[in-house]
Amino acid sequence: MVYKLNAEDVNAAKEEIKEYVSGLAARLDNDFGDEYIVSLGKDTEIEDDWSYDIKIRKGNKVGASLSLHWKKQHFNDLNIEVSESTKIGSFLMYVIVFPFMLIGAYMGANHIAPLDFLPGYKLAGALGGVIALIPGIILTTLIKSVILRKYKEENASLMKKALSITGNTFQKI
Repeated sequence: MVYKLNAEDVNAAKEEIKEYVSGLAARLDNDFGDEYIVSLGKDTEIEDDWSYDIKIRKGNKVGASLSLHWKKQHFNDLNIEVSESTKIGSFLMYVIVFPFMLIGAYMGANHIAPLDFLPGYKLAGALGGVIALIPGIILTTLIKSVILRKYKEENASLMKKALSITGNTFQKI
């Protein structure tokens, strides 16, 4: 979603964004603070190309991420994206995808079948890692969907509620 700021220039836009982020953080903490853990991004200093993430989580299997993006070229536009962000998804990525990439890179660099056709040493290692990335992502997606099947509705409602809070907070400023 793109929200229009009421700023006349870049500095006024930066101040409006700072007020918005502090108001949004307070509102999210107020609405989700009892049941969920709200984690704010660390860097609030607004530069020419600025991004800020807020994570709302309950345990390992329920979570949402609010990503705010602002660019100096379009200083009146604040982009807000809401996505699912669970700890189990990150954990599966580290446990499954990275080992697949390392094994693929090793197989490519040492010319082990089925990746023995790749040319060179360094290039073969890089291409082997990229080739092995694909089945790793597929396996991660399948396992994640099976594990999070029960929590799909709760994640969707959390993302919808977080998005509605961002819109309500923005209109109040």
